[in-house]
Amino acid sequence: MTQKLVTIGDETMCVGHWAKRYGKSANGVNRYWNDHPNLTLLQVLQRAKWERKTYRIGNRMMTVKQMSLECGLKVATINSRIKRGIRGKKLLEAPPYLYITAWGIRKPIQEWCKEKKILASTVRYRMDDLNMTPEQALSAPVVKQPKVWMITAWDITQSADAWAREKKKSKGCIRHRIKVLNMSPEEALSAPRLRRKGSEKEMIKCPSNP
Repeated sequence: MTQKLVTIGDETMCVGHWAKRYGKSANGVNRYWNDHPNLTLLQVLQRAKWERKTYRIGNRMMTVKQMSLECGLKVATINSRIKRGIRGKKLLEAPPYLYITAWGIRKPIQEWCKEKKILASTVRYRMDDLNMTPEQALSAPVVKQPKVWMITAWDITQSADAWAREKKKSKGCIRHRIKVLNMSPEEALSAPRLRRKGSEKEMIKCPSNP
């Protein structure tokens, strides 16, 4: 596939290289440029923040991300509904699995969240990750504080960022090993990383000492 060459100043490069130079996604640049053909590539690259498409929900204009946070549906689910031509409040309707029974009453998560003035994503996080009951998830006060993932290994407790710096591993790799592969913190932090020669599921477990 031939890439389009664009000249800016005295340099000529493909769009992908220009996007990399400006710290942007090549796909994002191409998509935005296709939607705004009246702009030059330089104007597209210099935009600090690209406008996100909004949809009318009642009397409000909302992005897909805002809809996801409010109703608890995944972004992919809302985008799928949009592609099928669904618009308006039907975009936010909860499927059966997003109904919650609390205090003996069963109704959609959006109605509970509107009544309790809390985000649906917060309620789902509390129930799925913190194992709270529906009543606790809906009534517990919202404390705004940075989420710091603490890991205890070899009787030392510190943040995942600190462990990642100390062991020279990415935090994503550590999280995948602990959350997905069910490795112990010591194994996740000390096991070598296998590159292109097999999955981490085949990794030989290391001793529990650093």
